[in-house]
Amino acid sequence: MNKELKVDNTMCIGCGQCVAMFPENFNFDPETGLSTAISNQNLVDDMVDICPVSAISIVESELVAKATEQDRNVIEFPGVNKPNEEGSKVVEFPGASKPNEEDKAA
Repeated sequence: MNKELKVDNTMCIGCGQCVAMFPENFNFDPETGLSTAISNQNLVDDMVDICPVSAISIVESELVAKATEQDRNVIEFPGVNKPNEEGSKVVEFPGASKPNEEDKAA
């Protein structure tokens, strides 16, 4: 699962502990003087724990969240249970046999 490092700049006090301990992942924003995430490589829970004001989090990346939402829509198969519903589509699978009249009667 893809994870992303986030710094909540409404909480960050710019103490620099994260930058000192994990310089490959954090840097100071030159305009605000607050910490900013610069890399999502080698994420560890200590990155979250080091912040004295809990401004750092490791979250599921937005791309993964979007993919999950798309998967949810695919899994639900809108219209499949209601074949006459507007916008429903019939999906044919190559190689699948069609039911004959005997199968329909059963």
